[in-house]
Amino acid sequence: RWDKNPFVSAAAILPQPKVSTLRFSLSRHQRGTTLLSPEMTSVIEASAQSRPVFYSESDFKHALSWQIQRDNPSIRIRQEVGNLIEGPDRRYVDIWLPDSGTAIELKYLTRSGVIVQGDEEFRLRDQSAQDLGRYGFCLDIARLEGIIQSGKARNGSAVLLTNEPLYWNRPSKPDGNDADFVLYENREIAGTLSWGPRTSASTLKGRETPIEIRGRYRADWREFSDPPGTGYTRFRYLLVSVGDRDR
Repeated sequence: RWDKNPFVSAAAILPQPKVSTLRFSLSRHQRGTTLLSPEMTSVIEASAQSRPVFYSESDFKHALSWQIQRDNPSIRIRQEVGNLIEGPDRRYVDIWLPDSGTAIELKYLTRSGVIVQGDEEFRLRDQSAQDLGRYGFCLDIARLEGIIQSGKARNGSAVLLTNEPLYWNRPSKPDGNDADFVLYENREIAGTLSWGPRTSASTLKGRETPIEIRGRYRADWREFSDPPGTGYTRFRYLLVSVGDRDR
């Protein structure tokens, strides 16, 4: 079970297929019915073969959904489901798979670059605000844990795809205001995460409450793509797998 493991890897330890074949792992329902839960490492890396870059987070979400559906036509896939999260923060879940009880949260955070793929030109904007990006990803993990704890889901995945090296590199200032939220390679994500004492009021607005992470996870960054282009073209992803309640 996810809450008993001393560590849960931030990416599933799975073979890395070069072909677009989606694999599934078995998940057992509380009443004994066998269901299927997608192995997200295979999903993401199969998607990278055909889509090494995206226009937006929404584009990324649709591509992952398409990858699951293409290899498994009978599985139900829903997007932007808003009835899984309780409390005042009732934002939607990006992807919901009712058949396996799987909730998926996505982040697509970019730095400036231009990538041409066939007749398409991807002009990536510099989003900056890495402190807010890190905070948002940690909040995604906490939300998934909450959904599983409530019994509405059995497992979940938080995925961060980015071409911004500041996310996977160790920060030059270890005592920054977002020190609790940093995601550099091999970083442990666990416990109570709070903003530093010098955080501005504008950054804190709507983000005052510390994030509670029940499990313990390691940041295991993996290569996604490095298409030709100018600027920042190397993409890496961080996958945190949460659950399964029944394992």
